[in-house]
Amino acid sequence: MKKLFLLLLSCLLTLSLSGCQFPAFDSDSLMNPPKAAGDGQEIQEALDRVLGTDYTLRYPRSGTNRSAIIRADLDADDIEEALVFYRTAADTSGARLSVMDKNDADEWNVTYSISGEGSEVERVLFTDCDGDGGVELIIGWQTYTGSNILAAYKYTSGQLVSIPATETAEATGVTSRLSYSELIACDIDSDGRGELFIASIDSINSKAIVKMVRYGLSGSSGELTVATDIDLSPSITAFSGSGYGKVYGDTTGIYFSCYRGSASSSTELLLWDSENERLEAPFSALDEPFLRTRDTQAIDIDADGIMEFATDVPLPSFSMENSETLYLTTWHSYNPEEKSLAVEEFTCIEFPDKGYSVFFTKEWSESITAQRDTSDDTVYFYSHSESDLGEELFRIKLFSVEEWEDLPEPENDESEYVYRELYSDSYSVYAVLISAVASDYDITFETVKDSFLLNS
Repeated sequence: MKKLFLLLLSCLLTLSLSGCQFPAFDSDSLMNPPKAAGDGQEIQEALDRVLGTDYTLRYPRSGTNRSAIIRADLDADDIEEALVFYRTAADTSGARLSVMDKNDADEWNVTYSISGEGSEVERVLFTDCDGDGGVELIIGWQTYTGSNILAAYKYTSGQLVSIPATETAEATGVTSRLSYSELIACDIDSDGRGELFIASIDSINSKAIVKMVRYGLSGSSGELTVATDIDLSPSITAFSGSGYGKVYGDTTGIYFSCYRGSASSSTELLLWDSENERLEAPFSALDEPFLRTRDTQAIDIDADGIMEFATDVPLPSFSMENSETLYLTTWHSYNPEEKSLAVEEFTCIEFPDKGYSVFFTKEWSESITAQRDTSDDTVYFYSHSESDLGEELFRIKLFSVEEWEDLPEPENDESEYVYRELYSDSYSVYAVLISAVASDYDITFETVKDSFLLNS
């Protein structure tokens, strides 16, 4: 059971540590658009018939939908349409969007096209804003100046109908388009309608703010407007990600990953107070925010259906040539009674650049530290007291296959100071060397192997 948990954990850590980043494509530099495979290839060939080949696909830069060709059932007919983002050589205003559908001959055709409202596609979301059982298309367009504009559309009768998305400033009465730094959709109040949450930094008033945007009727048509907002910690300088999930029981929460200056980051949690119909940000109200050095996204680390949040602390550090400070990351659940983080659930040292993590038990957290030799990427694990570095217990090193094969053969399996394989693939070998004193701390090859998590 433990090994199954660790295997699942290693996959989740990969997503969290990478921030789910996808390769960036500079489509302006492509002589021809990249060709899709399978059904996507049929869609692109149909677009070729309309546009020729003098165009480049545009890829959303953020969010979960990162493809230039996205399939979705936009009109609730149980048949998926295709959205294609691109730019032709003649376009000077930026990206374009075409909706494609299949005809009676089962062939893809362009049914509707629009000019985008920015030079690039920042992200694409789908949510049922009006509660009619279908989905609205939410697009974040990125302008030439780098700002992000929210746009919403409803696909009906073969056309994309724009849904106004604006806000009116209280002080001036001026109405403007909704803009954002981070954007996510979630039905936080469980009313069957998806709300939009836009986070931004108000540089004029020196504060971070999240606005909840709802669909409502304006005369005979619908529009998206700001229903409520909430100020977050004024020390937040930028947003780096967002997500949502259950935080306790059936309660859904939204999180925003934030930077606080250049050296630390944190997570802000938003909950819906149904009794008072307002947003709550419990972490912003804390005197001591939960800071960390890595920009680690909140995830369901133990697959129990509840999100966990990461904090980290530096491991005890002692003088060592070519060493760097390592951090112990701990995952916590949310405690609704204290409106804070609960007791730690899982602790590890993460090495995302080398593709692995090392699980730390409570006993290890109290008695073992680690230092990394940056000259050869060896991680040394030591016992320690409050002020002194103790004995070396084991070390983990990443070898190339060639380096591994060049190592001398051990005399036998019980030989001391011999690297033993933890994991290998076609290119590399992760290995551990157990010291002679490790057994005094109940550390064996098996315990290290069980604690080694490959971020696969």
